Amino acid sequence: MARSHWNDPPNPRWFQDPEFQRALELVLLAAGHRAADVGEALSTAARVDDGDPDSWVHEWLAQAGEVWAAARAADSAGHTYSARAHDRRASTYYATALEQIHRTSEPDRAAQIRARHDECWERSRDGALALPNGRLYLGGNGRRAVLLVHTGTPLDSNAHTRTGAAAIERGYHWATTEHELAATVDALAGHPRVATVAAIGLGAGSRAVAALLAAETAHVRAAVLVPPISAAWTVPVFSPRPGIVASVAVAEAAMFDWLEPRLASARAGGSR
Repeated sequence: MARSHWNDPPNPRWFQDPEFQRALELVLLAAGHRAADVGEALSTAARVDDGDPDSWVHEWLAQAGEVWAAARAADSAGHTYSARAHDRRASTYYATALEQIHRTSEPDRAAQIRARHDECWERSRDGALALPNGRLYLGGNGRRAVLLVHTGTPLDSNAHTRTGAAAIERGYHWATTEHELAATVDALAGHPRVATVAAIGLGAGSRAVAALLAAETAHVRAAVLVPPISAAWTVPVFSPRPGIVASVAVAEAAMFDWLEPRLASARAGGSR
């Protein structure tokens, strides 16, 4: 929608369906971490019928399938780097389809889509260290602070988009957990590659992390809850001017800017 005046706020929404809009914003965030492509994302979104979950799943699966096929072709030709890049994007698109599968006429397809997602995600990564109920992704050599990310979903690609990729860029390890967060925290606290632990609860995972903090905080140096359901453990909410779209990149930077001084003593070798 065009602006009537230069200082009118832009229309920030691609979809009227709030779940579609939120999911698309996550895909665009993933593009910033090379786990999606803006052109692929917007062309797929343009084909979706707003408010129709079956259309959403169909179009994102179609895009994921195209990228999956490109990954297999690159792999067969010996182009390992390209294959991994394709697989990384495909895992994001399969995850995006899964976002709405529960609202469709065929929710029982979730297991099949999840299997293809997991295949692509595993192919795209160098590997991870197993933890009780989770996995540890290393951000470099030596002991480092680790960000334990809980999104309320079992998809590591989701946690990678929302926190893991930025954690690696900033020199931290990151980890995921599906349930029994206390056991995962205990394992991280005693791990030889971990200096200290921060807990990140996002979306549905926010409440679970809040419950963990209420029960046991001895091993957790800092925590972020989004939405901020506990004032005691959260980054201050980033509030843009009224009518201005809150950039996910700015929100991500605000979270890490808040965390970094609290984890400063645990940076790798004291050099970061």
